[in-house]
Amino acid sequence: MIKSHDLNLDHTLLSGQVFRWKKKNDVWTGVIEKTLVRLSYDHDVLEVRGGERGIEKRIRRYFRIDDSYESIMRSINTDRLMSTVLRNLRGLRLIRQDPWECTVSYICATNSNIPSIVNMIENLSRRFGEQLESEGETFHSFPSPARIAAADVHALTECKVGYRAPFIKATATSILKDETIFSRVLNESYQGGMDILVGKELGKKTLAGIGPKVADCILLFSLEKMQAFPIDTWMLRTIVNNYSVVIGEEYVLSLGAKSQFGSSLPPRDYARISMKMRQYFGRFAGYAQEFLYYHSRKEGKLIPIQKKSPLSG
Repeated sequence: MIKSHDLNLDHTLLSGQVFRWKKKNDVWTGVIEKTLVRLSYDHDVLEVRGGERGIEKRIRRYFRIDDSYESIMRSINTDRLMSTVLRNLRGLRLIRQDPWECTVSYICATNSNIPSIVNMIENLSRRFGEQLESEGETFHSFPSPARIAAADVHALTECKVGYRAPFIKATATSILKDETIFSRVLNESYQGGMDILVGKELGKKTLAGIGPKVADCILLFSLEKMQAFPIDTWMLRTIVNNYSVVIGEEYVLSLGAKSQFGSSLPPRDYARISMKMRQYFGRFAGYAQEFLYYHSRKEGKLIPIQKKSPLSG
């Protein structure tokens, strides 16, 4: 049992950060590393079933229970939209994920939707992870880098990951060769961490399949870079509709002419927009991003581009 004010499991586990939690009868079941746990939340108390001694400490870390939630909310409450979103999605928290699982999850997330991502990760876990039994149900741990590196690319493709299979295998191999990658990123600045994840060594990508957006997700959801601001199609629409003043209205017009606000941004545009949003929201910009992202997804559609930002008038 964990006392925790301001935790909404539904908002947190449905917000697109993680993809392996399932809800049944108000109980959420998932795997944290190799531990199967069941969670329910009522009256500021998080009930935990399953796991070994000390699991509650790991749960607290996973859900960032020790974050100063109130001060974070105050710091990102910068405008009318955010005020509304924060009020409606109270209890949404960032999750501190395992970096390896987070990396593969967001490689799978490229050019995909949430149901497909869930399916890919479940297939990989079922094929290469360890079986876990609880209350008549079967789950699987996420496979280790060693299991994925040793797998045949065809076997990975059979997990419905498509063109991502060689990227996933190559990334697993890179991590096995240099097990310090994630710890080095953790100890770097935001930009230093980004440079490591998207960088090259000897002319080749250090980690295959990782561009700026995937790197931002890894930095935010697993490596303590709380200012990271991932931008996908949903976020780009939200930014253009609501924060054109922040990134520059003339720039927005030129951006629209170049990309029509498609699913991907040229690296230079991505870097500029991400920087502007980080500057606007500050050191906890990643929290703001997740609130805005989940809000846009709950709207259920990509809202058409507006001619004027709500912040500008």
